[in-house]
Amino acid sequence: MFPLIASSSGHAGQDQVDFGQTELHTVLFHEPGSSFVWVGGRGKVYLFDFPEGKNASVRTDCENYITLLERRGERLLACGTNARHPSCWNLVNGTVVPLGEMRGYAPFSPEENSLVLFEGDEVYSTIRKQEYNGKIPRFRRIQGETELYTSDTVMKNPQFIKATIVHQDQAYDDKIYYFFREDNPDKNPEAPLNVSRVAQLCRGPGTLTCPDPGHRWPWALGQPGLLAGVSSGDLA
Repeated sequence: MFPLIASSSGHAGQDQVDFGQTELHTVLFHEPGSSFVWVGGRGKVYLFDFPEGKNASVRTDCENYITLLERRGERLLACGTNARHPSCWNLVNGTVVPLGEMRGYAPFSPEENSLVLFEGDEVYSTIRKQEYNGKIPRFRRIQGETELYTSDTVMKNPQFIKATIVHQDQAYDDKIYYFFREDNPDKNPEAPLNVSRVAQLCRGPGTLTCPDPGHRWPWALGQPGLLAGVSSGDLA
């Protein structure tokens, strides 16, 4: 269904709002210094202006769970499951521009654990592109010079938490870090079932410090805070 704009008014100075329907899966977007908060839900993208008490919503098909909201220039990119056909829209000055199906930007189901990371014109994602195959979890670059992805054997049933890029003096030395939990390979009965990990990836393989492996990413894996040269301030 093509999205439509619907608006309503609230009470000035309100600190909380009622969605008007149960929302089991939500995603938030807020720009520092702005009074607006965007919330993606089932079949809607809500816009809340708390100081003014004004609310608005962008309506989509009820089987479209919004899972991604990201500012891209003057546009707000909204992506969702779209009845198991992951799709995106641009929200610009109160109008909605459909972008069509965009796999890798939204999962097929809102229950799927996923991350999407934007850096300039590059986009990184943990979302599988095929619904009924390709179920091996990967961290991949889905938009950029070339598609890169992690090896099929480096993670065991991961649950992704956060991804970020740490910039260096030279752009080709930039590093990508993503955090996740996975099944513990230690099968000792006293060992925890899951362990926390942080992976380090080269943003630009093909340099002296990061050899080009083809399409597969060279990486380092460890526990949070243990990778050489990474400080907590870099990952904040």
